[in-house]
Amino acid sequence: MKETFKEYMHKTKPEINKRLQDILSEEDTDISTFLEGGKKMRGCLCILISDSLNKNNDKEIRKKALDLACVVEISHAMSLLVDDAIDDDKTRRGKPTLHELVGYKMTMLHVIKGLTYPYIITGKYGKEYTTNVAKTMRIMSRGALTEFKDTLKGIVHKKLPATALYDAVITAKTGKLFELATRFGAMSATNNQDIIDYFATYDLHTGRVMQIADDIHDRDRLLLKCLTVDSLIGELVEDIKTRSVDPLKATELWSDKRVVKVLGSMIHREVNEAGVCVDKVIQVSELSMSSLLKSVPLEIVNIMLREQDGGGVLFESLGLSSL
Repeated sequence: MKETFKEYMHKTKPEINKRLQDILSEEDTDISTFLEGGKKMRGCLCILISDSLNKNNDKEIRKKALDLACVVEISHAMSLLVDDAIDDDKTRRGKPTLHELVGYKMTMLHVIKGLTYPYIITGKYGKEYTTNVAKTMRIMSRGALTEFKDTLKGIVHKKLPATALYDAVITAKTGKLFELATRFGAMSATNNQDIIDYFATYDLHTGRVMQIADDIHDRDRLLLKCLTVDSLIGELVEDIKTRSVDPLKATELWSDKRVVKVLGSMIHREVNEAGVCVDKVIQVSELSMSSLLKSVPLEIVNIMLREQDGGGVLFESLGLSSL
């Protein structure tokens, strides 16, 4: 029976947590406590990519991958602390947010200190690693609202469909940190730039999948509703031309059902594109666990949806069981 990604995460997460404890100093107990939670999905993906390329089970490669996984997890955790403070959220993972416990000023100081660790860790591996961290953080720091505004200007100028807006937002919001995770995983085990780029693209698609799955339960968001606006306008124009306007059609096009259909097709696309990336790696390099790598994006969707009420029903309604 082949290993699932959930099983892989279950055995790998304790390794990441232990390494995080070793890295963080004793005075960073608040950050350490915050980092104990979560799935460590990004960090586990980093190590999975490294393991798939580390055919000789080199211990130094594994140690490097573990360090880089911690870089990704610390970066992710600090972004969550900032998001919680900006949104004034009271809880995270069923516990009080850090700013609720220590205040906003102390939280910002913790974040500033916490963000030094990725640079300290990557510093010993070279400039290329540190530069990748800086580039990713710069994109993340713009925030979803800034990305929304910048992308909206581009869409108005280029007359792109509304789905391009959503795609750009989820890429910046989640995809880029996933991309860093697998880029680092590949970099830990190979110098082949093609393989590194293929895996970076693979996880960009995986990150998008995760964000789409996370958004599915929040279908009242205006951004998600905009995914159907192109269909609504196009069909309305045709109906006007044929003088067969049906007011109920606009309601149906704006409905949850239609939004879910669009999101489902986006997941199909991202899952397939991630699989293509794995196939490209196989063409140029010996790769273990290729079937597991191909199953990861869809399994992430399953994990995310089943955390929500009626997750199994949602999974089926998206037409994903056929993938």
